[in-house]
Amino acid sequence: MSKAISLVAGDVLLSLGIQHLVDGDLAESGIQWSSEVSTVDANADYVVLEKTLDNGQSGDIFEIALGLTLAIKAGSATADAKYKWQAKSKDSTTWVDLHGYITKADIGTAYKEFTISGCKFPVTNLNAYPIDVRLVIQSNEITPGVATAKVKNSSYAEVELR
Repeated sequence: MSKAISLVAGDVLLSLGIQHLVDGDLAESGIQWSSEVSTVDANADYVVLEKTLDNGQSGDIFEIALGLTLAIKAGSATADAKYKWQAKSKDSTTWVDLHGYITKADIGTAYKEFTISGCKFPVTNLNAYPIDVRLVIQSNEITPGVATAKVKNSSYAEVELR
């Protein structure tokens, strides 16, 4: 649901509401996950989830509020897994890092959840809506130490347009 907000005379923002990154069959626990993606080569980027957020609106971004949760594990106790979230305007070819790589040393073989959240103001290549959002992972090892990750249904982006 879109909602117009007037801040001062002549300055109107359009809130596009919360847009979730993951859906699927309903779950008794209320928790849904994207498909799992594993790395193959060491120190190479693998895209776990890439989602276009487009509700038919378009415009210049005022700000984006994000809450992004993943679960990640490795195939060996000694593997280091790392991840980063990226976004871009749909028409851009260059991804914008929402944060630098976060490394989890010796992450282990059981899933661990991590959440990144905050606001992002427009920058080059992330200044117009619609947008694409994605999660990228790496592992410092090959089999058996590959990293595997998935995205939780609580992950969202809330975009406000000028």
